[in-house]
Amino acid sequence: MNANTYSIPASGWGWVFDHTFSIAKEDSFMQRVFQIIKENLADENFFLNDLCRALHLERTQLYRKVKASTGKGPSELIREARLEKARNLLVQTEWSISEIAFQTGFKENSHFTKAYRTHFGKTPTEVRKGIN
Repeated sequence: MNANTYSIPASGWGWVFDHTFSIAKEDSFMQRVFQIIKENLADENFFLNDLCRALHLERTQLYRKVKASTGKGPSELIREARLEKARNLLVQTEWSISEIAFQTGFKENSHFTKAYRTHFGKTPTEVRKGIN
């Protein structure tokens, strides 16, 4: 299997990950991982253990497989997927920041704002207002 740059499938993943991973296009395991994450983005109770259960893998097995394919751990993929979706919603909708936080699986606005600022270098409010 040749490793090619794999962009998330055109079936709606463009908004989830802003980057590409170097994984084999034939890697149905990673496609399944991305699909499960996508299906559960709004679920504030969806965590690594839930992903493990859905894939019928132990945490260590899942971590090794995902890390080998993407260079990132599965918890990081879940967090990045939520934040990328939030960024898209901030730009493309008029929803309140609270609603966006809720729709992307964050229980608390303060946690959402902190995670967003850490990941993107700006708060959701700064993005919404267009502050550089």
